[in-house]
Amino acid sequence: MVVVQVLADDAKAALRAMIGRGENLLPVMSAFQSPMRASVEKTFQEGGRPEKWAPLAIGTMSSFAVSRKSFTTKAGFLSPTGRESLAGRRRLIKSGLLLRTIYFVPGPMSFEAVAPQPYAGVQQFGARIPPIYPKSKKALFWPGLAYPVKHTRGATVPPAPFLVFQQEDVALLVEMIAGFVATGNIR
Repeated sequence: MVVVQVLADDAKAALRAMIGRGENLLPVMSAFQSPMRASVEKTFQEGGRPEKWAPLAIGTMSSFAVSRKSFTTKAGFLSPTGRESLAGRRRLIKSGLLLRTIYFVPGPMSFEAVAPQPYAGVQQFGARIPPIYPKSKKALFWPGLAYPVKHTRGATVPPAPFLVFQQEDVALLVEMIAGFVATGNIR
């Protein structure tokens, strides 16, 4: 005869410990900040993941070139320096401010990525900028504009989702949670 005795008290204690760890995942969420930062940086470097972001519009690039005298010739054409600079321009990477200011807020059961810059939402989700008409004058003028205009045409900013939980990020987080709940250790 074979007798198997299960120590129910030990098993219950182990299960209670696992449940307790599963109710407060703050250590895992805190440890997940580093891999998530690396993932966001990779998204910026690759110009979007898994799908590439739309390239900079010609108007955006030309206004950037015109704003710097060294990028244009006296005749108004691009100088070699301007061509070189525009060839290397990538979307969302001008000063690096947006990427540098992204931070993460881990919680016991959540993980938030925050981009505090005012333009972050427009870049993440895209936007339609309506035409601008003068209210009290006959034309619009602001510094940098070649001449007064009756109105602007408006613009569309295509989305460039930079705060994206990639499939590998989700898989890593699930693996980290499972390991923490089972053993109490963070991978």
